Amino acid sequence: MLVVISDFHLSEGRRPGTGKISPTEDFFFDEEFSRFLTYLNSCKPGDIHLVINGDLFDFLQVGVCPEDFQVSAYLAKLDVREKRYICKYGAKTDETASVFKLEKIYRGHPSFFAALNDFLSAGNELTVVIGNHDIELTWDLVQSRFKTLVSTCSVKTAADGGTADSTVNFAPWFHFDQEYKTYIEHGHQYESLNSFRYPLHPVLPRKKTEINLPFGSLFVRYLLNKVEQISPFADNIKPNTKYVAWIIKNNPFGFWRLIKVIGQFALTLAKIFRRSGNLSNFSAEDIDFFESVTNAELAKIAERSNIDGDVTSETHPLQKIRKLHHIPFNDGKARLVWQSFFSQLDVILFLLSGLAAFIFVISILQYGQNVITVVALVASALAAIAGEMFFKAGSEMEKANREAAQEIVQFFNDSGYDTRYVVFGHTHAPEIIGLGQNRTYYNTGTWGVIFNEEDELIREKKQFTFLMFTEPGAEPQLLRWNDNVGVPELLPLFDSA
Repeated sequence: MLVVISDFHLSEGRRPGTGKISPTEDFFFDEEFSRFLTYLNSCKPGDIHLVINGDLFDFLQVGVCPEDFQVSAYLAKLDVREKRYICKYGAKTDETASVFKLEKIYRGHPSFFAALNDFLSAGNELTVVIGNHDIELTWDLVQSRFKTLVSTCSVKTAADGGTADSTVNFAPWFHFDQEYKTYIEHGHQYESLNSFRYPLHPVLPRKKTEINLPFGSLFVRYLLNKVEQISPFADNIKPNTKYVAWIIKNNPFGFWRLIKVIGQFALTLAKIFRRSGNLSNFSAEDIDFFESVTNAELAKIAERSNIDGDVTSETHPLQKIRKLHHIPFNDGKARLVWQSFFSQLDVILFLLSGLAAFIFVISILQYGQNVITVVALVASALAAIAGEMFFKAGSEMEKANREAAQEIVQFFNDSGYDTRYVVFGHTHAPEIIGLGQNRTYYNTGTWGVIFNEEDELIREKKQFTFLMFTEPGAEPQLLRWNDNVGVPELLPLFDSA
C-alpha cells in the first residue's frame, strides 16, 4: 500500500516550560495523526509505504526563547549581537542551527515522533520528500538526527524503538515509484516565490554553510512570524485578504500593529540587501560549480529511482523537468525589491481599503455626508481590485501546477517509463485533474487548518487529506481522515469544469 500525505508544518508545538503552544505553530493534531497511522497499519500490517510529500516541518517558524540559552550548547557559543538577532528572527539555517530547531520541534511534538516510531517498528516504510519549508532537511546531520529521534521515541516501551533508522528515506527533490506508476514532488519549484535555483544544493554561493532562502521564506521569517504574534491563525485564513478584513472588524488595534509590522518588514528587507552584498548572486564560476554538484546528485537520484540514461543530457527526463522550474524571484536585488512590493500588492490594496473605510467612518462622525460617496467608492474599488488580484494569483499557481504535471508525465512516458499519476502538495488545496490519456494530477492538500467559507460548506476546517493506493494497478483515492469515527472517507471536491 502506498499513502501520500503532505504539508504538516510542525513547528515548536507546546513549550516545555509553560505547556503553552507557540503562536507560530500550525499543527495541533499529533494524537489524530497517531490514530491515523494505527488505522493504516491495521489495513496492511508492515506493508505500507508512507510518503510525506514536503513541508513536514516549518523550520523558519521555530523561535528562540530565553530558556533555550540555558540548555543549548549551540546558542551558548553565539555572541551578543547574534543572540539578539535570533531572538528576534529565529536561528539561522546552517547545519548546527537546523539540528537545534529540529530538536526543539521534537520536544514540542513528542507524540508525533512516537507515532512514527511505532508505525515504522511494525515494518512499514517512510519517505520524506523535502519541501520549501523544511529545506533544512537537506543537511546530512539533520537527516541523521531525525532518524535518531524517531528511532528512540516510542509510546510503547524503550525496547520497541531502534528499528526506524533503516526504514526512513529522504528524497531531496522527488520520489518516483515505478510500481505504482507515480511521480511525487512537493511542487514549490513551479512557483517563483518559493523556488530554489539549485534545489539539490540550495546554499548561498558566497556562504555555502547557509541556505539560499527564496523570497517566500524571507516573507515567513521577517513578516509572517511577526503577524502570527498578533493573530496565530493569520496564514490559515484563505484568501489572505479575508484575514485583513477580519482583523479590521474584530481587532482594530491589531490592524494598526499589522501596518507597523509590514513597514518594518520593508525596512528589514532593505537592510538585508545592504548587508548581504552579492551573497546570493551567481558568477559564471559559481554556476559551473553548482551545475556540477547538481548533476552528481541527479545521478544518485536516477540510480535510486531506476531511471536510466545520461543525466547530464538535455534529453534526459530529469533535465527536462529542471527546465520547468521557475526562476527564483530573489535572483538579484532589483528583482527581489520588485517582487517584495508587487507580490503583496493585493494585501496592500486591501489594507488601504480598510484605511479608507476607517476614514469613511470618521468622516461621517465629524464632517457629515459630503465625503461619504468619494470614500465609499475608493474603498469598494480597492477591495474589488485586491480580490481580483488574489483570485488571479491563485489561478496562475493552479495553472502552473497543472501544466508542470502534464509535462512531467509526458517526459517520463516518452522515455519509456509508464507513468500515470503526478502528485504535488504545497498549495494546501486538494485537487484532482485529469491530464488526458488515462493520466491524473493530484494535490494532497494539508493536514493543517484552513479557514475558507466555501470549503467549509462541504468539509471541515481540519483537512486531514491524503492519497491512498491500496495496491499497484488500483486507482488511487483522494481521502480525508475522519478522526471522529476512526476511518477515512472520500474527500468532497467541487468540479471546476
